[in-house]
Amino acid sequence: MTTDDARHKSFPLRLPPSLRRQSTDLARQEGISLNHFIGLAIAEKISRMHTNDETLRMGERNRPALALVTPRKPTGGSSAGGNSASGS
Repeated sequence: MTTDDARHKSFPLRLPPSLRRQSTDLARQEGISLNHFIGLAIAEKISRMHTNDETLRMGERNRPALALVTPRKPTGGSSAGGNSASGS
């Protein structure tokens, strides 16, 4: 077995016909193979999941500091909708 064979294993993938059709169309528009398109889609999903995990971990680390923040009630005169006393 060559190193190239060891890196690229065959993986049968069952896709619903509509998803395969959309994927094939998008891959063709991008000028890439369906296999490459699916590989990129998987890599993008993994990247998003890692980013979401890191964001959640950051939130957990900051939770004690956020607990010290006291919420303030909005003041009446600074709303984005304008001041009702302006006569309009």
